[in-house]
Amino acid sequence: MSRLRWLVSSSVITLSILTIASQSSASETSHNCAPKYKDLQETEGLYILEDLVEVERNGKYGFINKNGQNVIPIEYDSIHPEFSEGLLGVEKEGKYGFVNKNGKEVIPIEYDYVGYFSEDLAAVGREGRSGFIDKQGEVVIPIEYDDINRPLAKVIS
Repeated sequence: MSRLRWLVSSSVITLSILTIASQSSASETSHNCAPKYKDLQETEGLYILEDLVEVERNGKYGFINKNGQNVIPIEYDSIHPEFSEGLLGVEKEGKYGFVNKNGKEVIPIEYDYVGYFSEDLAAVGREGRSGFIDKQGEVVIPIEYDDINRPLAKVIS
């Protein structure tokens, strides 16, 4: 019985020493990392997207890469939660357009709303009317319809 008591006692002492040593080691380590972003977390609607991290600063949104470099400028009021066919819908001052994965504005921010690209087309709206544009920003279906529903291609004029 005394051997068992000695074994338990020595185990407790060893664990205590290791715990104290690790706490003192952790307290001696300091990191000087100034925060750059107000919010950097994975939650519903905010996530890592194609190796980019959505960030928010002063109420504006953008994306950084895994090295912390700005890729899509942090200047948009809102952004679509995902890329569609390599393009991301963005909003600035109540108007919408598209940027590519490098942050270049490829379709001007001039629409009242934009949908997602599918089969090289995206629904867009302007002044209460709807139509479709292609990935170069060219109007393919005139922006003159009251409503356009996809994928059924229901057109109401």
